Amino acid sequence: MMENRIHNTELFYPELSYSIIGAAMDVHNKLRPGWDEWDYHRAMIDALQKRGHLVLSHDRKNLKHRAVAVDRLELDLLVDDLVILELKHIKSNFHPEHYTQIITYLKRWEKKLGILINFGLEQLRYQRVPFTSTQGAIACTGHWNELQSEYSKLLASAMDAILCEHGLGYGIDLYKKLLWVELMHKGVEAAKPSLSPRLDGLCLGERTV
Repeated sequence: MMENRIHNTELFYPELSYSIIGAAMDVHNKLRPGWDEWDYHRAMIDALQKRGHLVLSHDRKNLKHRAVAVDRLELDLLVDDLVILELKHIKSNFHPEHYTQIITYLKRWEKKLGILINFGLEQLRYQRVPFTSTQGAIACTGHWNELQSEYSKLLASAMDAILCEHGLGYGIDLYKKLLWVELMHKGVEAAKPSLSPRLDGLCLGERTV
């Protein structure tokens, strides 16, 4: 079954993908679930290197906008400078944020293929995640029309600048950070709203929303 999935000629890097999944199966069969994620990380490095692959571990890159470092990203593994691996040890299927995470890495590292791998279940789970960079367009919804014209134009201009520079592919939290930097660049004083939940007079802490 795996061979049919991986050897599809329309997929990115079918032979490399097949070798990576084979290495992951070897690691899963030998270690089984229950260890720390870092144990599977080290085991995957060894298994991939034994198969002749070049493996880069915990590579880091800054995401910048207007010369400001917006965030620092760190992937798990990069194989043969082509495929990004994100390793998990969870007792469930992959969550939406896992896809957002690996797509963010694919976009920042300018790669076409990522593979999510989960060692936390009795049967190895993996999912190929292809990525092609796209630009998209700004669409305004909600209470947009209630804003004063000058503010709506300013926000639209800021978001358009971000889209032109970075395109689509990052998660919402990164786009919030990018928008914050762009607004500062335009001289806009913006404040991050916060909430302080209370229970019988006890403040449970302040958090931004």
